[in-house]
Amino acid sequence: MVAQVISFQLQAGKLDELIHIAANSIIPLMQQQPGCRLITMLSDSAAHRVLAIGLWESMTDLQNNEQSNRFQEQFARVQQLCARPPARDLYEVCLQSAPI
Repeated sequence: MVAQVISFQLQAGKLDELIHIAANSIIPLMQQQPGCRLITMLSDSAAHRVLAIGLWESMTDLQNNEQSNRFQEQFARVQQLCARPPARDLYEVCLQSAPI
């Protein structure tokens, strides 16, 4: 399993708009993609920072999603809310608990 972590530094006052786009467009789209297992967002509203974490069955699944036009369109919408370009990191999942 692969984890993608994207760090966003938002423009002031844009967190609610990001949450709306994610909840109504991005997450429903991701849930339809083969291999997508989980999408989670964490925010520090005082610092205007957000971490988006996606868990994928394989690197191939993640790459196929990123190359889709629908993903590119949604990501472009989010980038417009950012104070600087998002940073992306990839990790191998080495331990995961069951839902609590």
